[in-house]
Amino acid sequence: GIKQVSHNLATPQLVEEIIRRREGVMAHLGPIVINKVEFESAADIGVYLVREPSSENDIHWSDVVSPVEIEGYHRIFDSLKDFLKDQSVYIQDCYAGSEASCRIPLRIITQDAWPNLFARHMFRHVSSEEMESFFPEYTLIHVPEFKVSAELDENISENMILINLLKKLILIVGANSSNAIRKAVFFTLSFILPKNDMIPVRCSAIKGDDGSLSVFFGRDQALKNSLCLNTNYAFFGDDCHGWTQNDFSNMEWGCRTLVDGLDEIMDPKIYSATRKFATILENVGIDEKRHIIFERKNPKYHSVASFPIAHLQHADRSGVSAFPKHVFIIVKDSMGVLPAMGKLTREQAAIFLLLGYESRWNPSQQEEFPDISYLPFYTSDLAFYREPFYAGLLYEKLERAQSQCWILNAIPIGPRKNDSAVVNITLLRRFVSAIQSDKVHQFKWHMDSHWKYQSLRDFSGYPEAMLNPEMAWEGDNDRFVAANKMLKNSFSNRLSSYESDLSPAIKSAMNWFED
Repeated sequence: GIKQVSHNLATPQLVEEIIRRREGVMAHLGPIVINKVEFESAADIGVYLVREPSSENDIHWSDVVSPVEIEGYHRIFDSLKDFLKDQSVYIQDCYAGSEASCRIPLRIITQDAWPNLFARHMFRHVSSEEMESFFPEYTLIHVPEFKVSAELDENISENMILINLLKKLILIVGANSSNAIRKAVFFTLSFILPKNDMIPVRCSAIKGDDGSLSVFFGRDQALKNSLCLNTNYAFFGDDCHGWTQNDFSNMEWGCRTLVDGLDEIMDPKIYSATRKFATILENVGIDEKRHIIFERKNPKYHSVASFPIAHLQHADRSGVSAFPKHVFIIVKDSMGVLPAMGKLTREQAAIFLLLGYESRWNPSQQEEFPDISYLPFYTSDLAFYREPFYAGLLYEKLERAQSQCWILNAIPIGPRKNDSAVVNITLLRRFVSAIQSDKVHQFKWHMDSHWKYQSLRDFSGYPEAMLNPEMAWEGDNDRFVAANKMLKNSFSNRLSSYESDLSPAIKSAMNWFED
């Protein structure tokens, strides 16, 4: 059997275990720099689902969700149990979620101490009173040193998440990064919550003194936390949320954020959190005095910090809010044709979220335009059901909440041949602040002739060439028209693949941008 089980260790105890086992070292002021990690990105971790009768017909099987037959699952699980004999494990009981109607009791079992500390940072603790009746609905087992061999299943990758919905069991093997645990939990929530007319969403959120909530959608590196953590609003949630019929709930209790080249002046709140006791730092350097160097130790992957929400100044720890008043969608448009800032209808917002559009220049190619890619809802974790199902559910929530929807371009507008230009973050922060202060009516709006939504043309003294793509492209009109046409055609082709499954409201607005 198991050699030793350490159950619900407190944060200082887990830090001691990490150091004793040489999984990491303590840096200046108390953060933990992890040594024993392989820095997988989300794309490196395969997600597999046990094919079984109770859920088989509900699942949208795809290249994101691959099936494993029951026999294969039993071979893997039996082999994993044998692997864990005479080993020590750490157990953390917690909740994914704050609101009682949508929180999931979790038991997280880890081979190493540092992922157990990550779980303690990221998920809500079980109080002493709650522990008396606590029973885990789902169990997650994280064993990075176990590898699935071809003899067990030749169709499975070594780094994988394997979910058995019938047994309510989640296995993570091979993948030794904090991202794997967070991804596995949210992926499972994306199956559970919609069955109760709730939708899981990946976004950052902040709350005003009046209780109004603003949420920010966008891909990693889309400045979500930089915008959220540099306002006077209270930080509400980092990434994983549940939007129910009655409220908006934080599914986490911590923050996991990219810290590549972290700057104290530009991101003071994140910087401060990285210098606190037990913050977990992955893929960063340290000097001889153990001061943190925010440079990638492995250049292939991002530097990451994970910490409890209590490490942030001015954080809202209620975990539950009224519906979002403002929804911000942050796009990275290297085509340079989308306005810098704009106002969307709720139908347009649902379509932008369904697309999850981004474009980037490929430095290895000499193309006229950047590469276009799509990641629906800015996450690969909403994949149990077809994308139009989630889009319809999200549109219903936007409409019920009467949320005001906005779009921000995280790339400077205008013509270019690379992604070296950096957006004026101060401009975006001032815009967000103006929206939240209801001062947006004071500025000049214009219906963009190409994209058919209201765009800002005059704002706080900034030159119009920073806001209006047509002016930014002045002198290169033919290429501007060609870039617009290319992006519109790409949008149309992408949306046409969803058309038969879209709700009537979204379908009616599907081609709003076409001439």
